[in-house]
Amino acid sequence: MWTFIAGEHIDGESLEETALREVMEETGLQVVTTGVIGERKHPRTQRWITYIAATPTAGTDAFVDDADELAEVRWVTLEEADNLMGGTIFEPVHDHLRRTLQG
Repeated sequence: MWTFIAGEHIDGESLEETALREVMEETGLQVVTTGVIGERKHPRTQRWITYIAATPTAGTDAFVDDADELAEVRWVTLEEADNLMGGTIFEPVHDHLRRTLQG
């Protein structure tokens, strides 16, 4: 199953700190957050999800840094992401990616 980087929020962390930590732990990428895209209760897991935009700050060479959590990590186009995720990308996230990738 393909998905965006995700993880557990630790008490005492801001949501942005959680995003930075999870991206680093899972992909080795250093990123800066650029804002909250949206929030919702996930339709499958029923967990509260906050979607945070981020931009790489030290290159884009991502790798699986935690094989227990990920089998593969890679950059894809929005069309590829739609196909890999079965058209289930949260609409505010999809809109953000469409706007960002066009620019």
